[in-house]
Amino acid sequence: MHRDKVRKEILRKVLVCIVLVVVLLPFYVAIMYAFKPATEITANRLAFSKNPTIENFRRVIFENELFRIGITNSIINTIPAVLLLMAITSMAAWVLARYDHLLGYKILYAVLTLGLLVPFQCFVLPLYLNWYNAGLTSTNIG
Repeated sequence: MHRDKVRKEILRKVLVCIVLVVVLLPFYVAIMYAFKPATEITANRLAFSKNPTIENFRRVIFENELFRIGITNSIINTIPAVLLLMAITSMAAWVLARYDHLLGYKILYAVLTLGLLVPFQCFVLPLYLNWYNAGLTSTNIG
């Protein structure tokens, strides 16, 4: 009985290690490639760089016009969206926390909780298609 328990524990730890490697390997590769010069990427794919450089970051930030446009659009869209969401959701949370004895509370709470079960992509794809059809993608609004 004790031997089976030890085997299960070892098997569990091995499986956790395998999953950990599978999950972390793409991050490792991305970090290694980010600090490698272009000549080293194809020569030694997973090895540490002999001459690490931040030239890749400098080129993306200063030579790429799309980076500036993207960061500007992110700031223009994100800050107002976060402030608006904080205002609305904090008021909704206050009401839900204070009036939990009302009849509609349980129904509203159930609807909000069930909304969390729907994958985010189910909301985003129709929204994107609508914005695309309206010609608002790749603009400051969209």
